[in-house]
Amino acid sequence: MPKLKTTNEFISEAKLVHGDKYNYSKVEYINSNEKVIIICKEHGDFLQSPHKHLQGGCKLCGFSKQANTRTKTKENFIIEAIKKHGYTYDYSKVEYKNNMCKIIIICKEHGDFLQVVGSHLQGHGCKKCSTIINSNNQKSNTEEFISKAIEIHGNVYDYSKVEYINSNEKVIIICKEHGDFLQVVRSHLQGHGCKKCSTIINSNNQKSNTEEFIIKSREIHGDKYDYSKVIYDKNGKNPVIIICKKHGEFNQTPQEHLSGCGCSKCGKVYKKNTNEYIELVKKVHGNKYDYSKTIFNRAKDKVIITCKTHGDFYQEAYCHSIGVGCPICINKGESKMHEKLISIFPSLLTQFNNEWCKRKRFDFCIPEYKIIIELDGPQHFTQVMNWNSPEEQFENDKYKEECANQNGYSVIRLLQEDVFYDRYDWAKELYDAIEQVKSSEGITNIYLCKNSEYDQF
Repeated sequence: MPKLKTTNEFISEAKLVHGDKYNYSKVEYINSNEKVIIICKEHGDFLQSPHKHLQGGCKLCGFSKQANTRTKTKENFIIEAIKKHGYTYDYSKVEYKNNMCKIIIICKEHGDFLQVVGSHLQGHGCKKCSTIINSNNQKSNTEEFISKAIEIHGNVYDYSKVEYINSNEKVIIICKEHGDFLQVVRSHLQGHGCKKCSTIINSNNQKSNTEEFIIKSREIHGDKYDYSKVIYDKNGKNPVIIICKKHGEFNQTPQEHLSGCGCSKCGKVYKKNTNEYIELVKKVHGNKYDYSKTIFNRAKDKVIITCKTHGDFYQEAYCHSIGVGCPICINKGESKMHEKLISIFPSLLTQFNNEWCKRKRFDFCIPEYKIIIELDGPQHFTQVMNWNSPEEQFENDKYKEECANQNGYSVIRLLQEDVFYDRYDWAKELYDAIEQVKSSEGITNIYLCKNSEYDQF
């Protein structure tokens, strides 16, 4: 058994790391995880575990350091603003405090307006000018829209009923096979078309039909199951009937079955109580997860599991028992974002849900500021295999956002691929967006992207 460290030994190690920055006269060392009292000469007493202290220090010092590095003088701000906007604006009324404060900017065309410093330096400007520019640069008339649409879709559609207003409004398009349908102009110019045609194409080219599902299932499970009652529906998300040759029929979604899940009775999970279940899954996962919140009832029920890196998540008990783990560990984009956020916001929640949104899940939530962060994958904007269409996904996203706003939460959205590939300094822009929401009055939704992905919002 290793020798326990003494108080003096800990203090010696701490001084090697921090020098004379802190006073350790109140330290009573127990172990590396029990918090001790440390005195910051700048901010006074604070509690911190010895382990974390050797890796960090006073949080208030950290916040001050961040604030100091971000603080700019008024002159520096004006220089940066002119680099970004040229001489479009007059900055004579600016009273600069920090990157998150609102300042008065004078548009030479439309007069005074208020804007957050960080937003202005990101390229945002006068909303009235923006409206005019967008109207002049983006709005196509009916003839231009039809010309562009024919370039993309050929002569598949009849556009005789189109009455163009702007790129975000729906127009009537006539499919020569299935008749009239409504679609947003922008979506149509991105390649979307008749949903009925899309269903047929997806069915023929993308969607795994019943026979394909059975072939894939047998590659994974061999001849263990009888699939004679399987009816694979149009979206592949609803449970199908599978027959275990030992225990009979059971229901399971195709996705679960193809990920390795099978008959729960064969796994003998159904006979176990919570303690026995935890013993079983620890043999599979080792000490990777914390099961202190796990309450086991049935193999099909979802249980709470705590990833030591990413926090709580829900998972079907049986699936976890055969090796399925934390979804964020698997999703590298969410994992990167979690790593950036948790160091600054220790209360960060993952897979946040609430009754006010029918338990639909949000990727991240900072509860003390009521900020929700959504990391949107490609399926939110383009058709991915047999998943929901982008239009259906948008309606779901919009519903969740409205529920959040109605209950006092602001929403920040950004693209999963931008995070995964580090296409820009997304972490800095996300931090700036969080600060902007914190300093604003009321609900503020922010959409971080470099193209037009979030224009419909």
